[in-house]
Formats: sequence, C-alpha cells, structure tokens
Amino acid sequence: MSEINWARLYSSPSEVLIAILKGKLHENQIAAVELSKKDTVYNVFGEIELMVPQDLFTEALDVLADFKEEIAAEEDNSD
Repeated sequence: MSEINWARLYSSPSEVLIAILKGKLHENQIAAVELSKKDTVYNVFGEIELMVPQDLFTEALDVLADFKEEIAAEEDNSD
C-alpha cells in the first residue's frame, strides 16, 4: 500500500462547514481527513484543516468552488 501525500484544501473554525464539505468531497469519491488545530481545553479557538490527497487536489478545488457558490447563494437568499 502506498503512502498518501495530503494537501490542505480548506480550513475553518466551523465544524459544520468542514463536515458538509467533507461530505461533498466523499460524494465525488475524494477522500478527505480533518486535522484539528483547535485548542483542546476550550475547543473554541483555532481551526480545522480539511486535507485531501495531493493527486486529487485539482478535483477537490472544483468541489470547493461549487461549495462556496452554494454558501454565497444561501447567504444571498437569507438577506
């Protein structure tokens, strides 16, 4: 089994946004792992990084772009 080289795709303090984006990546057959940089005592400060395999980074960027468009559309509709 070969070793996977991971690349940081996205980071956010929001566990919800990370979980949704991770689900969208999985829907597109792109593996993703979370790397928490949050403070372990309070779990409020810091961010969570979403990592994807380096060889799928370009495809993951496309999923991220679609995800950001969806978020922007939701924010526009809530105004």
